[in-house]
Amino acid sequence: MKTQDDEKRVSQEELEIIRNYCDKKNKFFYTVKQEWSEVTKDEFYKYLENYPRELTSDCSAVSDPPLVTYNDFQLANRWPDSIVAKFNAGEGDAYYGNNYKNRYYVCINHEECFKSKTGRFAGDKQDLQEQKEKEEFWATHTIKVGKWKMVNPTTGRILMEGDQTGIEPLKL
Repeated sequence: MKTQDDEKRVSQEELEIIRNYCDKKNKFFYTVKQEWSEVTKDEFYKYLENYPRELTSDCSAVSDPPLVTYNDFQLANRWPDSIVAKFNAGEGDAYYGNNYKNRYYVCINHEECFKSKTGRFAGDKQDLQEQKEKEEFWATHTIKVGKWKMVNPTTGRILMEGDQTGIEPLKL
């Protein structure tokens, strides 16, 4: 039997880079990390009913089964940062079979997130500056073929890896 110690992991240095990237990305709109809890269908709809601000629903068919989200655009004006409740919508669909059950999730610390808002929004000066930096980065780097890894940023466990297009600085 495979143990956790047998699983491939990234180096401590790589893990720190990944965590720093995730922290920076997650702190654009609010400084507290969202905490999620799986709930029953009844608890989910009670949460929506009692949510203190206006919610906008959305369905993303990119995932399979589709993902239905409820968004608080006063918390963050960009998806997916605005999501405070979500479920995967496959229950009752013959394609997914009779045994498929939807799974419901809610953000249990949405008020804490709201209180920690940074005041930034998509399209503000700082966001536009970061987009400009990304464009400048891509203008100065070439595409190369290399290795990629999908890593759990909490444990450092390598979930998947393979060959794919990557980037490297231009040699001028």
